[in-house]
Amino acid sequence: MQRLVQFGKCLSDPLIVRILLVLVGRDLKMFQLEQVLQQSRPALDVRLNRMRQCGLVDTEPDGRWLRFHLAERHRDLVRQLLHEYEDELQWDLDVTLDAKRLRELSSI
Repeated sequence: MQRLVQFGKCLSDPLIVRILLVLVGRDLKMFQLEQVLQQSRPALDVRLNRMRQCGLVDTEPDGRWLRFHLAERHRDLVRQLLHEYEDELQWDLDVTLDAKRLRELSSI
């Protein structure tokens, strides 16, 4: 029961939802997450640690950086949840700006 409650608490944080949205289908390094989400490293560290504890993200070393990606075991569930609320998310200004910055990052 504890893990399920912790999972729900993770999803109640808007920044965690934004992180999930930008990680769908891609791996990103911390500096890329900072750029796309326009958040400080400490703010992201706190959220990413919570997400790891909940089993939402995994990391992989990549040189001197860590790459973050959706955890395999919850990938389908996260995608289904985000798809379920897609209509609502498209009207969120932060989500819209994140998507724009992610496209700009991908085009570099």
